[in-house]
Amino acid sequence: MRKEYDFSQAKSVKEIPHLQKLQMQFKTEVQIELDNDVIETLKKQADLKGIDYQILINQILRSFTQNIKVNI
Repeated sequence: MRKEYDFSQAKSVKEIPHLQKLQMQFKTEVQIELDNDVIETLKKQADLKGIDYQILINQILRSFTQNIKVNI
């Protein structure tokens, strides 16, 4: 196994139809309204991390939901 791999020529999932279809099986598209300042802050943080801001929002929500206790 190599120590490093070159992904500079790699395509995104959106460019490969069968991978996009597979990914969509595990995701649900939603529409939410957030304050402009919140979105701008998240976009800046995502840029610093080199990821899409929607991925950052998902990471934040996942972290939050893993740390809450739900009474059923």
